[in-house]
Amino acid sequence: MVTQRVLVIGAGMVAGPAIEYLSQFYPVHIVDIKLENINKVLDTIRQQRGNTDGITHSVSPEPPELERLIEEHDVVIGLTQASLLPGFAEQCVRHGTHFVTSSYAGPEMRALDKAARAKGVTLLNECGLDPGLDHMSAAALIESIHRERARICSFESHCGGVPAQADANPIGYKVSWSPVQVLRSAKASAKFLRGGTPVLIENGALYNNTFPVTVFNTPYEGFYNRDAFPYLRAYGLERELEKGTFIRGTLRHPGWGSFMQSLQLLGYLDETPLNGERNYRDVLSTLLHRNVNGDARAHVAARLGMPEHDRVLSQLDYLGLFSNQQLPKNCSTPLSLLAETMRQRLAYKEGEQDAVVMQHCADVRYPEGNMIRLTSSMRYEGNGWSAMATTVGLPVALAAEQLLTGSVVERGVLLPTSPEIYRPVLE
Repeated sequence: MVTQRVLVIGAGMVAGPAIEYLSQFYPVHIVDIKLENINKVLDTIRQQRGNTDGITHSVSPEPPELERLIEEHDVVIGLTQASLLPGFAEQCVRHGTHFVTSSYAGPEMRALDKAARAKGVTLLNECGLDPGLDHMSAAALIESIHRERARICSFESHCGGVPAQADANPIGYKVSWSPVQVLRSAKASAKFLRGGTPVLIENGALYNNTFPVTVFNTPYEGFYNRDAFPYLRAYGLERELEKGTFIRGTLRHPGWGSFMQSLQLLGYLDETPLNGERNYRDVLSTLLHRNVNGDARAHVAARLGMPEHDRVLSQLDYLGLFSNQQLPKNCSTPLSLLAETMRQRLAYKEGEQDAVVMQHCADVRYPEGNMIRLTSSMRYEGNGWSAMATTVGLPVALAAEQLLTGSVVERGVLLPTSPEIYRPVLE
């Protein structure tokens, strides 16, 4: 019997649990541009189970070699830079290989739907945590409500990755996935439905519109997450919530919003090139258009219109943005500099744990006429792998396994909102 094989493209922060799980049952080949990333995953798997049997790898294969690998495998898992994924998915369609990723299904990916159906290929997107488990658990909750012939009047879904301890550092945040993506998402717009009225949060205004969310009696700060309207349709609630509320949000520990808003106002989320600055104070001088060598904290406080003892100033100082320390290498823009600084200074240390928090709230009217608010909550802490890696990587692996076993028969560009996909993952 021919053994089915899995190709994993990307061995970054969330890939480990997917590779560990699937390699117990299938040969797994890993591709990454950095041997360091592959070795880190393999070392952790050895610690977890004592060996790395069934796992092979390639470092930075040339495009023809990578396409040959795609052709030779039965399922490709894309856990690399989101902009590259449609290209890999297109190659999967060409060679009849199924594809799974944790990333959002953007226009380029959705454009492959017709071709994928014609070739009998499934391109399964948004199978990580957020997006991913949020869709699956929301769909399961909605299914259970409809089974009781009840009507949903509002639906809110919030999810986030945070340090297990809110006071882990002055910022209340540590890096458990790509800091570049964290920062770029801060510049995005958001759309949602409130009382039947569409609401748009303009680009760059997310952190002017944060809101409180309580999960298991712990306060969090929420902010709106992208465009909720495609999921209104994906969840089958478009008609049901025509006059209702539908919100998707991201959770952080309190204080994150004012911190990110300040970084944005100072210009640290810009992606225009830096110009030969040598240290953090040089960058700050460039962003503020004035020399800050005298008292950087005072200059920043004046620009932000806040007292020098404000928590935000302490957060910026904690990152080292006021210092004369030399800049990390290969940081060409303020955003890439900030991302690398966060990666270095907000990294989890050995023994520190992250947590994933998720909550769905639905206002439901039952046939008898009574209205009840249903709440479904989850909090998961890392154990061996980080909580973020587990809740992204393991659902991806379980989704890939369903394609390998043939239990998912629908083809084309899919989200994990059908029972045949989400039930086995949630179970």
